[in-house]
Amino acid sequence: MSDDKRTIVLVSGGLDSCVALAYCRHFDFDVKGTVHFQYGQSHAKELAHSQVLCEALGMPKPRILKLDFEHLRGTTALMPREGFNQSDAAETIIDQFGHAVSKTYVPGRNIVMLAMLGGIADAERIHYVCGGWNAVDYSGLRQAA
Repeated sequence: MSDDKRTIVLVSGGLDSCVALAYCRHFDFDVKGTVHFQYGQSHAKELAHSQVLCEALGMPKPRILKLDFEHLRGTTALMPREGFNQSDAAETIIDQFGHAVSKTYVPGRNIVMLAMLGGIADAERIHYVCGGWNAVDYSGLRQAA
């Protein structure tokens, strides 16, 4: 296989990243590794799910990278000051533009992850970065009611 399909994949443990990794494997991308970010989120099960996903798709366990988002502790349902509360996480909040967004939105998380993945890709001569980012987390677009 030519290395024009060398790819690194973000695996968060959620459905979107599961589909992204399965897509890469199905369409013969040369997956050179997977990455899971720990940023202080309360969902410890995300790491376990990402490991099970990689194993199921014949990949080694993901590389685990830690990001410091402690400055956001208590501002998002994924990073509560105390234990995670499912009903709290299901709520929405109003952003600076007056749009309703998920209370689990973590400001800046996706761009920081993309920057880290881009740096890894550059250092390791990988051509593609793949992940399962959901458009409503956070694009500024309103969700359908």
